[in-house]
Amino acid sequence: LLAARLGAIKQQKSIALLSGVGFLAYFSSFFLAAFYADAFLVLGFVGAVYCAYTKRLWLAASFAALATASKITGIVAVATIGIVVLEEWLREHGSFWQLIKRWLICAGGVIGLAAYVLYQKLQFGDPLLFYKAEKLWGRTNDGGFFVRNIAHGYYRYFFEPTHFLGSYNYLLMICIMLIPFAVTVYGVIVAWRYKVFWPLILGLLTVVIPLSTSLMESLNRYVLVLAPMVPFAFIMLRNKARPALLGVVLGLGVVVMLGAAYGFLDGRVF
Repeated sequence: LLAARLGAIKQQKSIALLSGVGFLAYFSSFFLAAFYADAFLVLGFVGAVYCAYTKRLWLAASFAALATASKITGIVAVATIGIVVLEEWLREHGSFWQLIKRWLICAGGVIGLAAYVLYQKLQFGDPLLFYKAEKLWGRTNDGGFFVRNIAHGYYRYFFEPTHFLGSYNYLLMICIMLIPFAVTVYGVIVAWRYKVFWPLILGLLTVVIPLSTSLMESLNRYVLVLAPMVPFAFIMLRNKARPALLGVVLGLGVVVMLGAAYGFLDGRVF
């Protein structure tokens, strides 16, 4: 669908297949087989973006609700489909009321998070218990100024391999920490070439959200929300790059994914 919208390819099925393979090679994909809510997050996020593109906003909001119910980072899905709706509205030159109406439907995606907050209130007496409990293992929003969080979360860790207790962890985390910035640059290219801006917003949010908590160790799971951008990558690789480069990208993805999975299962990382 994204390929058809961009008018950039002729063989949509092959791009869909490549995108699926590319996502399986995505370094965080091994989390989808773990006992975490990440699989629901990815399903809700991708489903929300897809349905927003097909103008089935009620269904898009339902998928977004699944994303927000699974993880708090799912709230990014609501913002993303809101940007998709805005871009469609600008192309249609519709009325302002039409935009507001569509945005209100998209906002229904917060129902999942609201339901979880209500559950926390009824079950434990504290609607924000899930957020407060994260402070027990180091995550906090009391880290102070945003720039200081950047220095603490990125700059210092780049030059302190001992923080990760070994070169194996250090190399993997460096790869992970570089991804949001690379994706942000990629989002700029997509916005400039195709006039599609939600990937750029999504890329920026993958940097802002973890930095707001003063802790980068969960970034490997935050970036799962980048799943809807995989087709864009393969559209551009197919059209602008040689097959050899496409193979290199897939090969590197497999290597990093297997390395991360091994480290996770062996208890060496994350």
